[in-house]
Amino acid sequence: MAQAFSYLRISSEKQTRGGGIARQIEASARYAAEHGYELVETLQDVGVSAYHGKNAIEGALGTFLEAIDSGAVEPGSVLIVESLDRLSRQDPMAAFTQFSQIISKGISIVTLVDNQVYSPETVKTDVSKLFLSLGSMMRAHDESRTKSLRQTSAWKQKRASGKVMTELAPAWLTVVDGQFVVKEGAAELINEIFQKCINGMGFSRITKTFNSDHDRFPPFAGDKWTPSYVGKILKTRHVLGELQPYSGVGKDRAPVGEPIKGYYPQIVTEDVYLLAQAALAGRKNSGGRKGASYTNLFSGLIKCGKCGAAMIYRARGNGAKGRDHLRCNNSYKGNGCDGTGWLYHEFEDVFYEFVKEISFLEVFKGGDVESKKTLLSKNAVVLNEKIAETERQILAIIDRMTVAELSETLISAMAKKEKELQLELKDLRKKAKDNEDELSGLKAENVQAAQKDFIEKYEQVTDKQELAEVRFHMASILRNTMSKIECFNGFKVYPWETDQLSPAFRAAAAEKGNKTDRELETFLDKWTGQLLYDKSERYFVVTFKNGVQRTAFPFEEATYLNVSERMAAMMKKGRNCPTTLTTMGSSNAS
Repeated sequence: MAQAFSYLRISSEKQTRGGGIARQIEASARYAAEHGYELVETLQDVGVSAYHGKNAIEGALGTFLEAIDSGAVEPGSVLIVESLDRLSRQDPMAAFTQFSQIISKGISIVTLVDNQVYSPETVKTDVSKLFLSLGSMMRAHDESRTKSLRQTSAWKQKRASGKVMTELAPAWLTVVDGQFVVKEGAAELINEIFQKCINGMGFSRITKTFNSDHDRFPPFAGDKWTPSYVGKILKTRHVLGELQPYSGVGKDRAPVGEPIKGYYPQIVTEDVYLLAQAALAGRKNSGGRKGASYTNLFSGLIKCGKCGAAMIYRARGNGAKGRDHLRCNNSYKGNGCDGTGWLYHEFEDVFYEFVKEISFLEVFKGGDVESKKTLLSKNAVVLNEKIAETERQILAIIDRMTVAELSETLISAMAKKEKELQLELKDLRKKAKDNEDELSGLKAENVQAAQKDFIEKYEQVTDKQELAEVRFHMASILRNTMSKIECFNGFKVYPWETDQLSPAFRAAAAEKGNKTDRELETFLDKWTGQLLYDKSERYFVVTFKNGVQRTAFPFEEATYLNVSERMAAMMKKGRNCPTTLTTMGSSNAS
């Protein structure tokens, strides 16, 4: 028994909901049974365009054509379709080429709508069938082309009118008398989402906070907040009032023209939107999920000064402080680093003192900041021009593909070029955003405000929920102004090397009754003496976003050693010697 194959193509998923599919399948099965064929397979293409021939390239029809060429579908088989326009709506020459290639392989085409059979034999004996098929192809192409032109024209007219194009709108809006209106309280909720994001909260944390108090944060889309929807709000430019029109469906979906500004009511300012995008980008490298109170403010920033590995927060003990500490990950795993732990609450306290004593404004005036800002500003102009030019090229290609009479080969080449330009545009937009974030981070007024904000937040004592938000905000400030914090600790000294001891260590040891060299040697022969020595020697180096570094020695007083003497002592011991030092509580802090 010869084999029969049924092919169905529908324009969208919506058409699967009616009875048309079942009717076509039944009609194909009935035809096969009545004419002695075995219906072995029903092929379907849903939402795949026949106007541009994608069904013959990417769809089920393309797979069938490959099977014909490979011999998997044997000559004498039958392809059953409702009508020829199911196979192709391309220009008549392209459609006829596909039609003749199928026939020439010995495969018959049956159209159920008019009960026609196109086979090598029938087209030879009845030439009128060729004219009939060509007429059907011309009519199918003209119908699709006319529909496409009408849709494009209508879309352009709607865009030009500035009126509401569709009542489909973001969930925070409703349409009243042909105008978009913001739902009551929605604007405040969206701005709250953006502020929490800027302050360091991620999608899940914001969602949990909002779902914990629906009276304060009532959902305007569904009965609860979800991380995916919070993320959608933070990323979409609809909140800026913009609409980017698209044409096509599925893989054919592509932007049409420039975004329409002012189409929707604007909910957040451009500055707030950009700050949130910078915060989202920063979270990708910030070290993963955080606890309820955001325990480690330095996650993703703090590194071991000896080996460069991350300093990991390790919780030990109970209570507000316990024995929680920061520890080099390589040291903890025994991977060749001898860096010791640094009690977390001690480090956070001395870091707070560091932030209080230096001037962020002076830091960001240091280095070659002005020339870097000039370069970044020039880069912004160049990148924006490249983005505009790429968008113009994409729009020109889309317009030409929609309107012009083009061959299949040229359409395929243009589609490939358009895809390449879309990837290039995506890359350019990312570069422009990174450039903008870096430029914003170099503005002195921003970092001065950030320093003041950090100090104020640290002093706050509030309820548990608000404390968590404060610490999220503090961590965000650090990531926005600093590139990394390097800790140098794990220092040791032989008991007899009393000439190596700093005034800071001698003063601390004296408080414990160890004043003479003999007493110091005995003390350093114990682990408690070595621990105190390490504490007196440890320091950290902060690298700011503009490349300027500041080094802090938390356990030294200015009365013990000035900066130049401290640098000389470090050089004598062969230690890393940063160019600018800060001693806690000193007038030398910079």
